[in-house]
Amino acid sequence: RLHIVPPHTDGALRNYSGGNQQKTLFAKWTLELPNFIVLDEPTRGVDIGAKRSIYEAIVNVAESGAAVLLISSELEEVLGMSHRALLMSNGRTIGEVAHGDIDADQALAVVLEAGDKVSAP
Repeated sequence: RLHIVPPHTDGALRNYSGGNQQKTLFAKWTLELPNFIVLDEPTRGVDIGAKRSIYEAIVNVAESGAAVLLISSELEEVLGMSHRALLMSNGRTIGEVAHGDIDADQALAVVLEAGDKVSAP
């Protein structure tokens, strides 16, 4: 389901591409459906095809009843994948948005505005 295509089926995981490594680890973590899973930058450094596979797998895990905490510096990823997103700046939660309430540009403006207020003298 994750479209893992290793160069050799008998090779070590370290010899797989970055996307295949991440998809393999995700498959391992979700082999037995977890109740809760934390994903920190699950698509960092992978190509668009691997991202699509990982996103589909995340949706499948969530639809199976698991709670998913997605941590990402990519606003589009968070806003597109989440039912609810917490916006943070300087280690503090500065806002909460529901899926579809704002776009990435608006979310970035909120984060930057909050950062300016915190760092102002």
